Amino acid sequence: MKLCDVVIGNESWVYHKQIDRKSSNAAWVARGDPVPTVVRRSSFASRTLLSIFFGSTGPVLIHSVKRGPTIDNQYYINNSQNQRPSVGTQAIKLYYNNEKAHIHEDVVNYLESEDITIMPHPPNSPDLAPCDFWLFDLIKQNVDDQDDSKSFFIYTHEGILKEFGAIKIQLSSDCTLALKKRKISPTCTTTQKITKLNDDESIYSVDKVEAQNLCNEQRSPITDEKTFWSSLSNSDHIFYLSNVSILPNQTLFYKKQHRKYFAIHSIPRQSLLKLAGSKIVNQFVPCLTRTHGPGAVFPLSSAQQHLSLLVYHHQGSPRHWYIIPAYERDALTKILQRENSSICFEHQKLLINPLLFDNYHIRYHRLVQCQNEFVVLSAGALTQSFTEDASWNESIPFALPSWIEDGHAYYSDSTCQCCINNFYEPITIDITLFKHELIQKYIDKYLNIDNDGNTSINKGYLIIQLSIRF
Repeated sequence: MKLCDVVIGNESWVYHKQIDRKSSNAAWVARGDPVPTVVRRSSFASRTLLSIFFGSTGPVLIHSVKRGPTIDNQYYINNSQNQRPSVGTQAIKLYYNNEKAHIHEDVVNYLESEDITIMPHPPNSPDLAPCDFWLFDLIKQNVDDQDDSKSFFIYTHEGILKEFGAIKIQLSSDCTLALKKRKISPTCTTTQKITKLNDDESIYSVDKVEAQNLCNEQRSPITDEKTFWSSLSNSDHIFYLSNVSILPNQTLFYKKQHRKYFAIHSIPRQSLLKLAGSKIVNQFVPCLTRTHGPGAVFPLSSAQQHLSLLVYHHQGSPRHWYIIPAYERDALTKILQRENSSICFEHQKLLINPLLFDNYHIRYHRLVQCQNEFVVLSAGALTQSFTEDASWNESIPFALPSWIEDGHAYYSDSTCQCCINNFYEPITIDITLFKHELIQKYIDKYLNIDNDGNTSINKGYLIIQLSIRF
């Protein structure tokens, strides 16, 4: 049995307001001294039930249960298992504890029909599942207190963002966005020619071409990962066409609105980029993208200057993301060299089938972004994505302290020959402005770093004042 075939999963309640646990509240008390007061959580405290499955390359499924239902055998089949990705999760071995919903006869029969093997778990040993003794504790320890009365904040703990390369934020009903009603007509549409580079159809090159010189074939609807990658490999031509409109410095958010409304423009100047001065910060502007037709592609790339990136899905079909965390860059470089690919993976020149990541044990994270959802990409992360059909998305870069501390700001690939002006105008940032003492002042003032090293957001500032749910 190979470790890469094993998928581990479980469910747990995550409270929106965190309090110390019994172990952290324990204290020595001298004879005659009063016992310390310990805050007890209300039985009506807000919470979310998460169902998480992960393998050696990262999360396979993260599912939040809506208010009302509980996870029984039928809910488990219809929601948790049926939402797993259709690519790279076949013939897996599933390991979880012996909860009733997990070992129910209907669930066992369903998993067997899907060619999923259930690994035996010792009875009366729920704490042996890695979700219980590692993952859920990590999540709960890094969830800051969230004010249900008004707004939550996108940033909870940077460690989780760096570990997975991205997080997805779903808005709650009381979040108000400063959105325009009118749409913008694209003035220029980019046609991308996607060509197979190797026989096993795992790596594709992406080039911009003149659309009128090519025959754009009629394609079947894209409904999931499986139909998208099949449409690439089964194309009648040696190439596949994708149409995307990129509109720099265009936005569907109002620039000036009341503080209770969220607008995307303020993100760069609220981030660490403010240390570079207003002249530099004002150059970081939103960018709208419009996809046309089924299977529009966003090739492998990283954000400009390896910054973090905030992406909002305005409307249209779901967008399927593949995120490779920054720490997997070197491993991916070696694999592409082994596959005899010298094409730059920084600037939308490559598209890689995730089966290659699975085969070489490259850790990556899948996300499906739907309308009215945010995706936050960590500094230095590599991403590629596609949309099932037409859609509108908007993005803007920003910086967190790790952009400097982890060396992303100093990254330079002298071998890259890409003409990046096609995607954005490069912005020269004087890195010497980001002195350690200034970064520390920024952290102390806006990020509220406590004595234990835990991070929480100052409720008047960084990064986004939103209502969110996990």
